[in-house]
Amino acid sequence: MLKPDSNKELLLRLKDSDVSGFNALFWKYHRPLYANAYKLVRNSELAEDIVQETFITLWEKRSTLDPDRDISGWLFVICYNKSVDQLKLQLKESLEQQRLHRSIEIATDINLNLFDLRMSTLEKAMDELSPQKRRVFELC
Repeated sequence: MLKPDSNKELLLRLKDSDVSGFNALFWKYHRPLYANAYKLVRNSELAEDIVQETFITLWEKRSTLDPDRDISGWLFVICYNKSVDQLKLQLKESLEQQRLHRSIEIATDINLNLFDLRMSTLEKAMDELSPQKRRVFELC
């Protein structure tokens, strides 16, 4: 006989698309999953999103779950993997931002060098003008 609301019973109900079984699992594991996700990502909103995604995965995979296996371990593994994926995404975005900033710095340096080169060329050309033509150019 299954004890009331055991994980096995909840999984059997979940496999039958019983929303109350899903809700019971959600409230049973939400807090510990959130705590684990938060330890990894150090962001409360992101940790909450990860937990939500974990339960979405649970709902989507409900028909393939084995009621004889411990669901808590499965949930924690899914949550951990989603947290790691999020950390990888953040790292990738951070590296892209660094590359972008470096590209902007390089482009700025190139533009400054081009400006200096143009000014130098202009000054040389002005030096070759007669005093009267130079005065006219400066007044323009």
